[in-house]
Amino acid sequence: MTMIPQDISKQLFAMQESFHGGPALDFWEKLSQIKEHSNQMVLSLLSEWMKETDTTLAEDPGRKEDWDIIRKDGREILTCFGLLRFDRHYYRSKKTGEYACLLDRYLGIEPHQKVSGEVRQKAVETAVQASYEKSGKAACPGGISRMSVCNYVGELKHFPGKMPEGEKRRLNYVYVESDEDHVALRSGGNAQVRLVYSHEGIKEEGSRRELVNPRYMTWPLGKAPDDLWEEVSDHLEQAYDSAYLKGIFLSGDAAPWIRTGEEWLYPCVPILDGFHVKKALRQFCGGQDALVSDFSRYVRDDKHQEAQALCQRVLETSPENKRPGKEKLANYLLGN
Repeated sequence: MTMIPQDISKQLFAMQESFHGGPALDFWEKLSQIKEHSNQMVLSLLSEWMKETDTTLAEDPGRKEDWDIIRKDGREILTCFGLLRFDRHYYRSKKTGEYACLLDRYLGIEPHQKVSGEVRQKAVETAVQASYEKSGKAACPGGISRMSVCNYVGELKHFPGKMPEGEKRRLNYVYVESDEDHVALRSGGNAQVRLVYSHEGIKEEGSRRELVNPRYMTWPLGKAPDDLWEEVSDHLEQAYDSAYLKGIFLSGDAAPWIRTGEEWLYPCVPILDGFHVKKALRQFCGGQDALVSDFSRYVRDDKHQEAQALCQRVLETSPENKRPGKEKLANYLLGN
């Protein structure tokens, strides 16, 4: 590898400059520059090594007997060091007529792979405790999109939350929120996953709001609700001292799989989350703010009969073709 000594010398000089030359930077900023230079050096060495390996394969007598060179193609793969760019030959088999890049086969790189395995693994592991956006940024230099992280999580058959460490926490109240989400799969199509996350409330720092000690878990739609909630229950039991718990607030849209959680979480306090309430209420009231306000007030004051009467008035004044949908919304609002 004749280029390697020159690359090493170039990058080492750049590292030295980070410490002794350039603008005045603190120690941590200098370390950041050193890391960037190190990554670039590794990428250069990898690219040069892959180039020489590809040349060796092209000159191999056995290759010449079985494969014809068609052209040379460039390729990019996102790695833990950053974006790796390299060129390699594209071949056609003399026996079968199939096309292949022999360097990719030799190295075990999938034909359409754009992100290395360790980057995917880092993104998914980080997503256990952080948002998809933060997980994408932490996965590699330059980061990957939050949708990519979402895709990787959606392709998993099971995505467990991180098990708690240390002594059990002694709290009176814990919050569990649940919902469903659609994620696009890299193989095409969509998958629906169930999302559950526990936390200890919300803290505010200026204009920022953050969950306290969140734990995120997600499962494919086909997983049995009882199996799902059993895992959530086990997690809470290991994380919190049940002798101190006065309530586990379970929030969601009251879907059957979420209602199953009421049987597993003790002592459970089911709550219909505000987003789904407002969405259903505005649809039911046709966007009439006065009706929305009246219904909300009846709920706050525990006036169930008045809320029923309001729903009846809305149904009676609605066009006949819209009543079936309105009735479902009314049952949803009054039943939860």
